[in-house]
Amino acid sequence: PFTSQTPGFPLLPRTRGGELEAAGIEIGDGMELLQSICERFPNRTTGGKGEQGQARYLTEVLQDAGLKPVQIDPVPCLGCDFDPAELRVPGLEGNSLEAMPVTFTGSTPAEGVTAELVYADDVEFVDFANENLRGKILLVFGLFGDYSVTKYYRAAIQTGLKGVIVIRDSDQTICYGLPPAAAGCGDLPVVSVSHATGMEIMKSGATSAYLRVQQRIREVTGTNVVACLPANEDKLDDQLFLVSAHLDAKPVCPAAADNGAGTVMAVEVMRTLAKAKRRRDIWFAGYTDEEHGFSGSRQFPEDHPGLVEHCALQLYYDGHGTIVGRNELAVTGDEALAEFMKKVAQAISHPMQSYRQLISLDPIILFAHNVPGVQVCRRPQRTWHTEYDSIDDLAGAAMRAGVHLYAEALYRLVNMPRLPFTRSVSEEERARGLTKARAFTPRTLDEAGRGITEGKAP
Repeated sequence: PFTSQTPGFPLLPRTRGGELEAAGIEIGDGMELLQSICERFPNRTTGGKGEQGQARYLTEVLQDAGLKPVQIDPVPCLGCDFDPAELRVPGLEGNSLEAMPVTFTGSTPAEGVTAELVYADDVEFVDFANENLRGKILLVFGLFGDYSVTKYYRAAIQTGLKGVIVIRDSDQTICYGLPPAAAGCGDLPVVSVSHATGMEIMKSGATSAYLRVQQRIREVTGTNVVACLPANEDKLDDQLFLVSAHLDAKPVCPAAADNGAGTVMAVEVMRTLAKAKRRRDIWFAGYTDEEHGFSGSRQFPEDHPGLVEHCALQLYYDGHGTIVGRNELAVTGDEALAEFMKKVAQAISHPMQSYRQLISLDPIILFAHNVPGVQVCRRPQRTWHTEYDSIDDLAGAAMRAGVHLYAEALYRLVNMPRLPFTRSVSEEERARGLTKARAFTPRTLDEAGRGITEGKAP
């Protein structure tokens, strides 16, 4: 079990066994499709041309596999894209330092800004009421706000800072973001730099910095892709299963692991099971806007209430396939569901670390509708949200293992007279899902502004 003949990665173990292989069904790894997506649509920001092109391409792939109907559902969202940031400090001459704009923050004037540089050990120690910060660029370690809060950003704007440079505890420069509601706060440019770049700036002794950031925040139409692989033998009942992933990416290219790999693995599960017998329907959902506000997964139950009503389980991908790592399986549902997934993993010799916990990504929305979920991923994901998230870090053998796990589980479930778990999540998990489903995530700039004014921003 510890060796394999997988081309290119002979040390990676290969999953084998299970009912699907016994039935003679070939299981793909999705690498060819991933290569195509990364090359043809490297920038898949929410509502952008790349995401829209990918959606049209996936509908063709799913139709060719025999799925019907296949459709694109438009989703109103706030989108954010940017040009590369330019950051320079005296004493570090030459090329601009590597920096990423923090999405949904502001832009500098076209010519950029130069201002005095001040440092703080952590954002928690910053006195934003200090008038001495006005007109300066703040260099700060830590997390300048995060996806769930905008309080530091609002405070920095009120102080009159010219810009913020955030040093993250990371080897690479990470593209992270505030929520879309930040777009209504003001126009303060914020960039992120790696720990190494922060060290360079500090060691240089620089007391001023030049910063140029150009962000494009606009109302866009994202795309959900929804398709059905119908039963091909006498149906057992109206219960169905949902295989899903998010289609959008941060404004970095080509976002191979997050979430090109998750997208193609979900497609590969459908293509694999299209060749197998099925006595229940399996649906595919590719969601837009996971990276910004879950707009796609929030709209999905509105567009497909009947589908959600009969969904017994959702199986979700967000990143997988790294060459080196640990396979993790998160389960939100009853103990019987967790035990079933463990047995499937054991049956195909797939080493997994399994947890029963609340999945906080797209599946959380359907928890409000009492639909349990599982999420598989492979960690560490050290290149996510960076320009180093490339296909070179992924292995077909690892991706195939993730495909095999869900395909094997579904092959059993769609042909079982009675499911081995109940369709239920806890009251606490349902409440968390309902909160997320109702969360104020603006889809227009006007809503973003009103949300800040009225205190509705998360």
